[in-house]
Amino acid sequence: MSNIYKCPNIGNCDKADSGELITIPNGVEPICPNQDCKSKLIPTSGFSPGGKINQPVIIAGILLLVVVVVGWLDISLFLHLVLRAMRRVSPLR
Repeated sequence: MSNIYKCPNIGNCDKADSGELITIPNGVEPICPNQDCKSKLIPTSGFSPGGKINQPVIIAGILLLVVVVVGWLDISLFLHLVLRAMRRVSPLR
């Protein structure tokens, strides 16, 4: 089993600057593998995602969902009102 860490040495370590997740086996001291750094690593939440999802991407996704839902509701209401109006002016038989 292994643990997942991050280097806290931002500004002095490429791995810390990129936010790279570092996997260290159990029983091994959590030291940054970057030859120029060697800082003590800090543990992360415990999983390693395949790629980073930035906060702006999440916000954009939520906004897109809101726009789609509001648009759908707007179109539904418009069609409902049009059909209702058409029933009122239907030709006499």
